[in-house]
Amino acid sequence: MTDHDNTLDPDTRAMLTLMDAQVQRDKYFRRLGVAGWAIATLAMLGYAVVSFLRFMAFWEYAGNSGAAFHSALGLLVPFLAALGGIGILLALLAATALVMRARSASLKEISRRLTNLEDMVLRTRGDD
Repeated sequence: MTDHDNTLDPDTRAMLTLMDAQVQRDKYFRRLGVAGWAIATLAMLGYAVVSFLRFMAFWEYAGNSGAAFHSALGLLVPFLAALGGIGILLALLAATALVMRARSASLKEISRRLTNLEDMVLRTRGDD
């Protein structure tokens, strides 16, 4: 949390403190998301290695015949399904983040404009 200028009125300080808390919360969720994706990526890589090793072991065991290739390829289907599922999840999350980011950016802009308008009104009243 940032220390704000003591010359500011209490309402402005409270608003700035609230904004700082929101920034900290956003940073926390961003770090949580990065950690989650890192764990998911490592798990997927591990699953890829295990699936490939199973494929190669079956391929060697079956003796390199054409029928064995199709059977061995079937061992990769769960990996490909999981990879496709993660791809769909990533696409949905990216689309949702894009929509939410655009919405929050416009709300921040509205807030900034209202604050500027309030400052103008208060200055006008102070001139009277």
